[in-house]
Amino acid sequence: ALFFVSSLSEKKGVIQNNIPNEKIKILPPAMNIFPIKKQSSPNQKIVYIGRLAKSKNIDLLIKAFSKLKTSNVNLIIAGPDFGMLKELKKITKQYDLDDRVHFTGWISEEEKIKLLSETTIFVHPSLEDVFLLSLLEAAAIGIPCVAFDVESNSTILEDNRTGIIVKDISSEGLSEKLDLLLNDVNLYNKISKNSKLILPTKFNWELTTKILEDFYHDILKS
Repeated sequence: ALFFVSSLSEKKGVIQNNIPNEKIKILPPAMNIFPIKKQSSPNQKIVYIGRLAKSKNIDLLIKAFSKLKTSNVNLIIAGPDFGMLKELKKITKQYDLDDRVHFTGWISEEEKIKLLSETTIFVHPSLEDVFLLSLLEAAAIGIPCVAFDVESNSTILEDNRTGIIVKDISSEGLSEKLDLLLNDVNLYNKISKNSKLILPTKFNWELTTKILEDFYHDILKS
């Protein structure tokens, strides 16, 4: 039997469950690229899309946003409540950010595409997700993404080339990198261009299917 995982970090976790190394194969996930036409917006928008759950670390994102030195920026938090909305709104009020932090609730695919078309930076603050497809999709359409140096984030994003990897896992560390990306136009444009060019070649259905076929051929041969 073979065990398929999406990344090296996931493989390490499976090995800890006493699965032999030779039985574990990395199968990179594929994604659908949807066309995005960039829309102008009066304010820059930092966006999180996902469940509002404790494990997603959104409270830290709000704290990081409160420390930004850059003005004229809004934080959009989109996704269904999984028990954290009341607490997150409390934190927002505590930092006097009610007019700059917006909770949309669950959004449809059409609404997600519209939001991404207005997004300046996509942020993935979680420390636990093994492989986040929405992070990959946002980066692949040219939205500069920021994520912590945990799990498979560094597999998806190459720091300062196709995204920003935050090594200082704190609200200060995240805030510093957000300010950097909001103010360094050359870095922003470089990441946007590179991620749009490079990521679709690394994570696509043709490549994933080819790797899977090769695995099965090896099994049949043995």
